[in-house]
Amino acid sequence: MTRITSRWIVLLGLMLGFALFAVVDGLSSPVVRAVPLPPAVFWGSVTVAGSPAAGGIAIEARINGFDYAFSSTASNNTPTTAGDGTYGRDSNVFQVLADDPSTSAVEGGTTGDTIAFFVGGSFARSATFRGGSVTQLDLSVSSIAPPPAPTPTPPPPPPPAGGVPPGGVIPSPTPTPTPTPTPTPVPQPTPIAPADVENATLEEAVAIVEEATVEEAAQVFEELTTETAVAITQQLSAEVAAAIVERLTTETAVAIIEAIDLTKAAAIIELVEPVTAASIVERLGTATAIDLI
Repeated sequence: MTRITSRWIVLLGLMLGFALFAVVDGLSSPVVRAVPLPPAVFWGSVTVAGSPAAGGIAIEARINGFDYAFSSTASNNTPTTAGDGTYGRDSNVFQVLADDPSTSAVEGGTTGDTIAFFVGGSFARSATFRGGSVTQLDLSVSSIAPPPAPTPTPPPPPPPAGGVPPGGVIPSPTPTPTPTPTPTPVPQPTPIAPADVENATLEEAVAIVEEATVEEAAQVFEELTTETAVAITQQLSAEVAAAIVERLTTETAVAIIEAIDLTKAAAIIELVEPVTAASIVERLGTATAIDLI
């Protein structure tokens, strides 16, 4: 074999190797990474008891109980009202953060999530999360929770009296007992007013009940009309509805179970305590009780 022939064989082998690498590389699936949604932006007016809100009142945007409100220009990135009774205007952009689907943590909302807006700790209204949207949403509350009073700092002890004694030795002062600080009172959430639930839209009423404790929700249900209580129960999960029914009077529970969808009623009866279930079924109409059993 001549030297020229050997060179062509080597070159041909290298070309075939590069071609095979290109084919294999081309068949490799590209890595597809989920792109997080941009935040949802809101702005509008804020009123408290019918008057424009004062500046500096915190505004929260809760999804499933967690606050995802954000403002890059605010202190600690916590959005607050402006002095003219507005929020989210000019440079004070009000954002509701979006979740990053590429991580296991929950950093914000996803499309369709219900956002519950709170002004100064009081529920104002709800909206639907849509990443990248810009929405005017005016907020109104009847009152806001007062801030906790600061604990006064005790004054320092006075210097020892009498000056420097003969010999120039200053006696050691008697240690002053450290005062026990008074615990800062934790602000309590504003009780839910049944009238607010009755006058809200169904979506807003459901959001109020879901944000409340089970005990608060049950107390409100006792004062709602049966029609409103039934409509809200129909939208709640069976677990949440069962927890509320468990704490109702038998008369209220029976009225709700009789009026809601049979499938939802059966799911609730299945989840409540057996004693509660028996008490409710015993007072139902015969046909309804047979269908549930």
